[in-house]
Amino acid sequence: MTKNRTHQNGAGSGASVALTAALVVAGALSSQASNDYGPAIWRSACSGHWNTSGNGHKFHVIHDMEGYYAYEVSSSGGLRSCNTTVSVHYAVNGKQDASSDYAAGEVTQFVLESNYAWHARCWNGSSTGTEHEGFRSNPAWYTEAMYQASAALTRHLADKFGYPKDRNHIVGHEEGSINPTWRAWANANLGINASCNTHDDPGPYWDWNHYMALVNQTTVSHQSPAIASKATGTLDVFGLGVDGTTMFNRTWNGSSWNTWTGMGTGFNSGPAAASRSTNSLDVVARKNDNVYYLNTWNGTSWSGFYSIGGVFASAPAICSRAPGKIDIFGLGIDGTTMFIRSWDGSAWGTWDVIGTGFNSGPAATSRSNGTIDVVARKGDNAYYLNTWNGTAWSGFYSIGGGFASNPAICSRSTGVLDVFGLGTDGTTMFLKTWNGTSWSSWNVIGTGLTSGPGAAVRQTGMLDVVARGGDGACYLNTWTGTAWSGFYSLGGVFQ
Repeated sequence: MTKNRTHQNGAGSGASVALTAALVVAGALSSQASNDYGPAIWRSACSGHWNTSGNGHKFHVIHDMEGYYAYEVSSSGGLRSCNTTVSVHYAVNGKQDASSDYAAGEVTQFVLESNYAWHARCWNGSSTGTEHEGFRSNPAWYTEAMYQASAALTRHLADKFGYPKDRNHIVGHEEGSINPTWRAWANANLGINASCNTHDDPGPYWDWNHYMALVNQTTVSHQSPAIASKATGTLDVFGLGVDGTTMFNRTWNGSSWNTWTGMGTGFNSGPAAASRSTNSLDVVARKNDNVYYLNTWNGTSWSGFYSIGGVFASAPAICSRAPGKIDIFGLGIDGTTMFIRSWDGSAWGTWDVIGTGFNSGPAATSRSNGTIDVVARKGDNAYYLNTWNGTAWSGFYSIGGGFASNPAICSRSTGVLDVFGLGTDGTTMFLKTWNGTSWSSWNVIGTGLTSGPGAAVRQTGMLDVVARGGDGACYLNTWTGTAWSGFYSLGGVFQ
């Protein structure tokens, strides 16, 4: 079918042309980051194809393109062309059809959020809108990457403009045609003519239950990458591939990066990594049986992943409190109890409980020889810290904040702690530092991230933090001792 888009003043022909994605990408123009929404790419609609005033953004409209993202974001696409009378605030890609196509879940912004796009006829003056690649008759276009990216965007818009995250305020373009209950409600509460649209998108295959659950979630669903340093000046980064099962590793040897290399399959969590001695690495992750598996680099080769037992609901954490020793932490299968198991250099201990009431996986480090610091999120979404001083645990106490992800923690120098987390907006990365005597405030170190962080120290005084970006790649930010480098891409595509 051909989709007939309409703008505020009447009907307009804005049908997507069924060009292949690869053909269009070859002619795509350069782009830049959005200032309104960090994960989005700014590709402006035709100048003036929007209104600068309206009745306030009161609700959000979900569309499908009946066509291809790559065409719509090109300079001649229907959503950018000056030969049409349509526009929309955002668009989301559904599938990557070829290596030359845009990544699944990529987001483009065409119109500033403060303005009013021409996407839904008489609703334009009261709404924002997002177009989604695909066809209402084919569920294959509505991918998980699309749902995740679109839901995060919708959550951002609802939070910004202050409307509830419910099905009265987040609607399909079809709502006015198929939902008489909503029409009556909208006429009475939104100050619109709810019947002025007669469209039928996004159609019967759009999973509204799943989508609204994602819009309302307070936990980031992407798996955090991990980072560790096996020797001064080196870095090893680990991540769960976009297939959700393959673990990858990439290494900085002090002067250059190697390629992303697969190191195992069958995983269902992100990794954790640490070094117990110079030139050694330990990486641990959960497999499909929900048990933790450990892989050790001895300086020349990997041991291969082997079970260390337990049954867990989260990604693990790992640290080394002293040379040759490792401590592994995880959130139990009940989703609230935190466990620890230790390798003392010759044998494993049992899985022991160190706290309850958590709703995230842990992070762990050692700030001085023989000590451990472990941090995790509780039900109030604040982070809580517990310290082993060599003989006893302090007990978990709040270090504040409000977070959507697992934390990360490292120690840039003896006695110092650095704690990182992704804020509840699902995009902003924060850092809080214990300097040995007092805590700093929570400070922003980047935006546009879509996973929790991983953190490491490659040499005294430096920090390295990694997280997933909106394009699925892994991004690294380095504290040199005086300033942050800013997040830059290490490539790859990760869960």
